[in-house]
Amino acid sequence: MVEPVSFFTAVSVMYAAAFVGGYLLGSIPFGLVLTKLAGLGDIRKMGSGNIGATNVLRTGNKPLALAVLILDSGKGAVAVLLALALFGGVATPPAALGAVIGHLFPVWLGFKGGKGVATTLGTLLALAWPVGLIACGVWLIVALMFQMSSVAALAAVAVAPIATFFLHGWYLALFVLILTALVWYKHAANIGRLLNGTEPRISLGRTSA
Repeated sequence: MVEPVSFFTAVSVMYAAAFVGGYLLGSIPFGLVLTKLAGLGDIRKMGSGNIGATNVLRTGNKPLALAVLILDSGKGAVAVLLALALFGGVATPPAALGAVIGHLFPVWLGFKGGKGVATTLGTLLALAWPVGLIACGVWLIVALMFQMSSVAALAAVAVAPIATFFLHGWYLALFVLILTALVWYKHAANIGRLLNGTEPRISLGRTSA
């Protein structure tokens, strides 16, 4: 029989390993790396200063922005899938949390990262693909209706914990709720502009701050 203390220690180590692994993957600043490789300079000194795909799009290089979007989403999904393969499904939520926190607060960049929308959606697609599809669908519908990428992002992550609760229960929904709170926190400036009526709109091929 496994002693309770030993079991608790093993689970704690597993959770910590999944979280740290997720963080390291999430902290890879693809936006910064790709823009520098493309000869465009430091993305942190352009536009909003964000390292995400939205700001990369401001360089006018749409294929590069798409690549950043795919990689930022992919690193979240890979973190979850690796945790699943190594430790089982119970370790996937902390891996997802680590990936998003890594993107938002990368140690390599002084803890100043992106806003986490793409990485969050990537983790959702890997954690619970129906929830991920619902969130992506909400983003698209809201973006088309209101022409504001920030509103679309906030709506997409807001619906995610609700959908998770009904489809997968409270345990996973709790982790998704934390992801939602983190993304909303990183959108504080956008929320302020929304309340002031100064948030820029988007058109085809363009996104907001």
